[in-house]
Amino acid sequence: MPMEQIPSLHELAFLTEAELACFDIAEVHLRCAEGLPGTEKLDIPDCLAQLDRCAELVREETTKLRPHFEKSPERFDNSENVFRAMALSEVVKDQFKIKIDLTLNDLKPEEAFKKPEHYFMHGLLNEREGMCLPVSVLYAAVGRRLGYPLKLVRTTEHMFVRWDAAERFNVECAIEGYESFPDSYYLDWPKKLTPAEAGRFGFLASMTATQELASFLFHRGGCLTVAQNLNDGIKCMLWAHGLTPDDPAHIGSAMQLMHGWRIGLSASTPVWFPDVQIQWPTKRRFRNLPVKMEHEFIRLDIVSKILKEQFEGAGASVGTKFAELPDRILVHCE
Repeated sequence: MPMEQIPSLHELAFLTEAELACFDIAEVHLRCAEGLPGTEKLDIPDCLAQLDRCAELVREETTKLRPHFEKSPERFDNSENVFRAMALSEVVKDQFKIKIDLTLNDLKPEEAFKKPEHYFMHGLLNEREGMCLPVSVLYAAVGRRLGYPLKLVRTTEHMFVRWDAAERFNVECAIEGYESFPDSYYLDWPKKLTPAEAGRFGFLASMTATQELASFLFHRGGCLTVAQNLNDGIKCMLWAHGLTPDDPAHIGSAMQLMHGWRIGLSASTPVWFPDVQIQWPTKRRFRNLPVKMEHEFIRLDIVSKILKEQFEGAGASVGTKFAELPDRILVHCE
């Protein structure tokens, strides 16, 4: 699908599972990176072209190596699909010369989110280094171009892919070579995880297109909030919650950030700040979000923009600028 036909992030956040499943995972992933700090040179068409070329190389290499499978199928667990996944892994890592830096997973979120390339695929395509998340998206993007039923799977602080059709097996993307571990392996690595925790957060389950987008939006939100763009960052997390309302991580992070945002705005709001009255929009801005919380986000967003407008470039005259404001401001939200 041509780039110009991909909806905006806000529109994507309101699409159904069937609608989202029609889009290229790579393009959706890279669109979630657009506009983040350090992505000024992001060239999405070029990135997609690289993936197309890689898929053709995988196709050629798979055909070239087929005699090895036919001669010794036991080397591939007597599975043509395992053989295909191994060829995919070999070509992807050789083509992009990817260096997997697992130490990046140990960074605290506030440090890791400072560099969007840690979370989004353009870092791999441009710098050949990244974390498990963009590597897994890369595998899935190339494999799906070949019709492979590859799904993203997440666990605590890690992501891998799964061949998920009549035959089902995992593919670990963040190591050299090819390796397939059972689900039980990820209950102990990279961190201990109980089956109850896995169920609560949706870990070790094949992700849907809706869950994929929610994950990408959540990481976009983290990058934006670390860059002090709270309104857009929290908005992304609320979109993520709307897509996956059963995942407590998204709404929990949004609520925590909104609490800090509220406190910060209160501390920076002068006593002579006007009374802001809002005519609430008739159309919801977020799915599966209580109206009260949506209204609170809108109010915080409006107040922060008024404060920014009044303080920017005001210098010593900031008091004068506020004095020029009316006692009451009526805001109509569409």
